[in-house]
Amino acid sequence: MTLVEHPDFGVSIVPVISSNNFGATIEYRASSLISKFLKKSKFKGFTGLYVFAHGDLPFGFKDGFKSPFFKEGELTGTFYRMSFGIGKEFNFARFLTAGAQIGYGMVGVASNSEAFNKGFSASFLTTAARFGLYVHPNIQVFGQASYDVNFGVSKAVLNNFIGMSPFGAGLGVKYIF
Repeated sequence: MTLVEHPDFGVSIVPVISSNNFGATIEYRASSLISKFLKKSKFKGFTGLYVFAHGDLPFGFKDGFKSPFFKEGELTGTFYRMSFGIGKEFNFARFLTAGAQIGYGMVGVASNSEAFNKGFSASFLTTAARFGLYVHPNIQVFGQASYDVNFGVSKAVLNNFIGMSPFGAGLGVKYIF
């Protein structure tokens, strides 16, 4: 058996679809960068460490959307979310991987109501766990479970009126460059 090296730039593009949203993530493997700063360290736990930036569009309003702020049918728009954070992957055997990530994000809205757009402010803390397998040295397929904690001025709007569940389960493909 021959060991084959597959050099890469440490960047991954990850399209994901879940029960709550669809979006994409850009990941940068930070372990090589950390190793450069800690050359004399004997601690090797930095392998698999990455930073990420994620953007997604949550699925639409729940049926019968009613808000105390607007008349029924008056508000239409699109929510979008951006987050960033840190994650760690653990590789098992040759092709199995598990990982966890934590991040902070913000929710924005583009609606037909300028007052709602200006007054809307929400943030969230996101956590996720992944389990996947490599189908090719540069392609990983995975399942993901996530939980988001919403906070900010518009927490009640997100939790009660929009219907964004804090739990999510999804599938994704990670392309490593």
